[in-house]
Amino acid sequence: MSDIFPATHLPGDGWSSLLQCYIYMLELLDLEQAVGLLLSRKLFIAVQIVSGFFSFVMVVFIITYIRKGKNFARHLRHLWIAWRKGPIPVHPLRRQWNGIEKAAESDDPARWRSAIIDADLMLDKILKKMGYDGETMDERLGSIKTTVQFPTLDDAWRVHKIRMFLEEDQNYQLSEEAAEKVFEIYKKIFTETGILL
Repeated sequence: MSDIFPATHLPGDGWSSLLQCYIYMLELLDLEQAVGLLLSRKLFIAVQIVSGFFSFVMVVFIITYIRKGKNFARHLRHLWIAWRKGPIPVHPLRRQWNGIEKAAESDDPARWRSAIIDADLMLDKILKKMGYDGETMDERLGSIKTTVQFPTLDDAWRVHKIRMFLEEDQNYQLSEEAAEKVFEIYKKIFTETGILL
């Protein structure tokens, strides 16, 4: 540092020493280099101030979210589970859904029944991949506490109950209108989960 600043121009404390440094640099460098150095230092200081302000705002936001959001730990837990489980295999599920839609478009009520059961099994696969706990699909749906976690939760329960009813009562004659409504609900659920576009 003594090579750059002579003993008479060594920086002290505060703004006066900074000004002395700039004056000395103006003496050593030509005007163009000195202005470039001055601007780069001012820019650096400005970036530090903006970064510090942004960091402060983010810390305040995080603290506020933790204090007001009582479900923060639960959200972190679900994120951790989803991270461990990995991504949902979208392409195979889309192919499976295409097969379900073909069965739904047929005129055979037995194929509609089979397609509803397949769609429910597909939904169960998605719930498992999303990391919801439980031995059965009922338990997995029950582990979802709010519609914030799973916006189509009520619809999922509705179509799952229909699927269970169809499995229990093999003699029930499913109408085409009822089957169409069930498939629309499944399509809404799979669109919401990102499987369908």
